[in-house]
Amino acid sequence: MRAEFVRDMSTGFRGDARLYRMERPVSYTDWSSDEEVVKKTFYVIVSRVSDGYVDETLIFPATEDGEVIDWSELEGSCRHHSINHERALRGLHA
Repeated sequence: MRAEFVRDMSTGFRGDARLYRMERPVSYTDWSSDEEVVKKTFYVIVSRVSDGYVDETLIFPATEDGEVIDWSELEGSCRHHSINHERALRGLHA
């Protein structure tokens, strides 16, 4: 799935964070109520941290303004070693 870089989001994030617009919407689970509700968004934030203590690349659903919708990591996230943004996005499924 292709992604278009929108803007740098590193301010307010630890590491290198970027907002992307996906060519197709991605699904995420909304846990704001007692029921599990699956929703979709075209936007994700990919955050890459590799600083000697933390080594990870995480993907979060976001709004077009760059606000994280849910802090649950999406598929494609990698917790035990950092990978570049593009490789993480290749692991993201709609």
